[in-house]
Amino acid sequence: MIGGDSTIAKNYIEYCNSNQICFDATSRRKNNENKLFFDLKNPDFDIFKDSRYEFMVFFASVCSIQFCEENPGESFLINVKNTIHSMLELQKFSKKILFISSNLIFDGSRPRMTIMDKPSPKTIYGRQKLEVEQEITKLIKNASILRLSKVIHSDLDLLQSWEKELDMGNIIEPYSDMYLSPTPINRVITKIENIRSDSFQRIYHCAGIDDLSYYEFALDFFKDHPNKNLIRKGYVMTKESIQDKMYTSLK
Repeated sequence: MIGGDSTIAKNYIEYCNSNQICFDATSRRKNNENKLFFDLKNPDFDIFKDSRYEFMVFFASVCSIQFCEENPGESFLINVKNTIHSMLELQKFSKKILFISSNLIFDGSRPRMTIMDKPSPKTIYGRQKLEVEQEITKLIKNASILRLSKVIHSDLDLLQSWEKELDMGNIIEPYSDMYLSPTPINRVITKIENIRSDSFQRIYHCAGIDDLSYYEFALDFFKDHPNKNLIRKGYVMTKESIQDKMYTSLK
């Protein structure tokens, strides 16, 4: 696992430990006794030179939409240039590689996006993910791509910020004309495991059962909150409002 410190990676590590699956995981933090040091800012592949893997998952990236918008050069270096370079090198050490992408390669303006839909990212982060997808599809024969919808877990920044506002008695205005498919993290782990056993290299989508607007999602998630009446409909008016008001919340 490349990027073993991410929330999804941590859950996958727990799954592997529980099912006695042998693995290595990397961390960009030095002196982590349980993980190999690997930093996408300055990747060093010597740690893999004596290793051979059946399956490798590339979790590592800068996932903060706001950071990517404010630091396009640094985020491009990590999320695009060094990611592509790393995957080209890592294919030498693994039979199969899975790149974790995002449904933000689409604009989110309508539900039920499929692999047949044309990407149209609205954010720098989405454009960076799409660029990696395009390059590895051309250059790496043993790579697959998994596009994730919004993965729901207890540490999700968006939910925490909404809850904080409601707790203080403030109105929140989730978008009623932007959609997501809330995806439980256990569904993501199951999907990764299915891909691990699949012999094909392809693009996969992983989403929840229902497509909801952010407004509908908030109503359902906070249905038992005493201030649920403070949830009001919000609307996307311009590209700038998407980037500045909504996507900066989705980390």
